[in-house]
Amino acid sequence: MNGRDYFFDKIGSVMEDKDIYIISADLAGRPFDYIRKEYPDRFVPVGISEQNLISVACGMAMSGKRTIAYAANPFIVYRAFDQIRNSVSLMDIPVTIAGFGVGFGVSVCGTTHFTTEDFSMMSLCPNMKIVTVSDNTIAEKAFGEFLNCQTPTYLRFDKQCGGELGETTWEDYSNGFRYIQRGGNILFISTGYMSQLAEDSAGDQAVMDLFSYPFNSDALIAEIEKYKTIVVCEEQQRRGGLGSAILELLNERDVKAEIRLKSIDYGERFPSVYGSRSYWLEKYGLNSGGVYIERD
Repeated sequence: MNGRDYFFDKIGSVMEDKDIYIISADLAGRPFDYIRKEYPDRFVPVGISEQNLISVACGMAMSGKRTIAYAANPFIVYRAFDQIRNSVSLMDIPVTIAGFGVGFGVSVCGTTHFTTEDFSMMSLCPNMKIVTVSDNTIAEKAFGEFLNCQTPTYLRFDKQCGGELGETTWEDYSNGFRYIQRGGNILFISTGYMSQLAEDSAGDQAVMDLFSYPFNSDALIAEIEKYKTIVVCEEQQRRGGLGSAILELLNERDVKAEIRLKSIDYGERFPSVYGSRSYWLEKYGLNSGGVYIERD
């Protein structure tokens, strides 16, 4: 069971007692069959109209309903960004935006389905919390936060992210990151599906799953300073991505660290061919072999 199905199974289990509404532009997905059958009045399909989806979700949230706006990525972000920026973010409306598909997760449908800029776009929205669901541990935490959420949230679900990653050790969930592996003098910082690949590539080095943005900057810097080399792995375009956010933080705090970015750079134009996720990850050096670095 991937993180999306786990999360919405939990949602379905509390809808009898909680006034939760799901506004959807995409009816596909196993967990929604149960919700549509048992709570038809609280599953609101708006068709393939993502801008209207966000507007409806905002209106219902302003009337006191706890709402989730759900659609396939990248459409819920790219097509509806004006509504996300000027309604959800600017007006600080507690809508949870759930997108299914991160990076090259649905790349077999072509470049239009790449979700490789969503982190950059959503991180520009004040009041917006971004949570990348890398496994069911994070899905469980995201569900718990949703029940008491008072701020706009963007949940990034991936069909290849489920189960449990590594040996999670928590200092504090509110820090926004966790270790899934400790050791060595190299720290791999990754998120989502890339955390799986980092874990496979890291050998006996440390791997951190940075699942939330904003994160606790002081706590993250305290961890970064323990390592000789930091490798940031992300299935996003380099400019404005997670690596950029970390570099900006280190520059702001005048922290000297060796940072290596493993991310995507399309160059002068988007690709014009079709390929699987594994094809694109290999092309941009984000597969296990590409993420690997020589260890001194």
